[in-house]
Amino acid sequence: MSMAASLTGSFSSVVSLVPSFIKAGISAGRVLEVLELPAEKTELTEHEKQVIEKNKDKKLTLVCKDVTCAYNDEAVVYRKSSFTAQSGKITALIGASGKGKTSTLRILLGLIKPADGSVVIKDEDGEEINLSSATRKLFSYVPQNNTVFSGTIAENLRLVKQDATDEELEKVLKDACAWEFVSKLPHTINTKITERGQCFSDGQNQRISIARALLADTPILLLDEATSALDLKTEEEVIANIFKNNHNKMIILTSHKPSVFNLSDSIYSVSENGIELLDRKKIHDE
Repeated sequence: MSMAASLTGSFSSVVSLVPSFIKAGISAGRVLEVLELPAEKTELTEHEKQVIEKNKDKKLTLVCKDVTCAYNDEAVVYRKSSFTAQSGKITALIGASGKGKTSTLRILLGLIKPADGSVVIKDEDGEEINLSSATRKLFSYVPQNNTVFSGTIAENLRLVKQDATDEELEKVLKDACAWEFVSKLPHTINTKITERGQCFSDGQNQRISIARALLADTPILLLDEATSALDLKTEEEVIANIFKNNHNKMIILTSHKPSVFNLSDSIYSVSENGIELLDRKKIHDE
């Protein structure tokens, strides 16, 4: 009986390990799948470097042409869609949640590849480069989720430019309308904040995130619902400050807020039917 009980106990122990082995096998399989993915293109070609270098202070045009956005054959977000954005202007992508606004920004950042179509940046002479993971350095991206980390405000900002001076930090905080509350803190930019900025309001955290994006000083700024917690006056002031200090900045934003209609130069509706340029006059009349 004792031996039988012992064998039964041992067998039960082995059986209890089966789910763990299955989970481990699945995890290992996923790791192997990731390892087998093609490496991202991280370096610009000489031609791309030359085009970017000679256009540092010039206007650029971003062109998405006949793009099909899909995560796989069954998860198609939209098909054969096009839109254009230009330096010195604001392009708004509007639409319901889950219809492709953020997915479109992921294509621009080279995080996902379009299943069809092309995405390029053109200069004033008509020279163009294809967008890829290597061209991601042309963009600053403020996502819709909170990206404030524990540490000081200065440390949060210097994530994108480690050698930034205190004066530079103060400037971008002013541009993002964040200096008005940061300046009142006991240690200003050296004030420590908690993970996800729990000591600040959503609007204050958004302004710190925008300030960090401005510090990166890239030609293209992507705002993914990044002003959703700001009141209209502050939202307008932030946008005005950005263009006041950099006339050639290209801004592409996603939003649900009606206020973007007045702020934007071009407005595109994003849905399962594709990306459609909206008539500003009709929107205003409605």
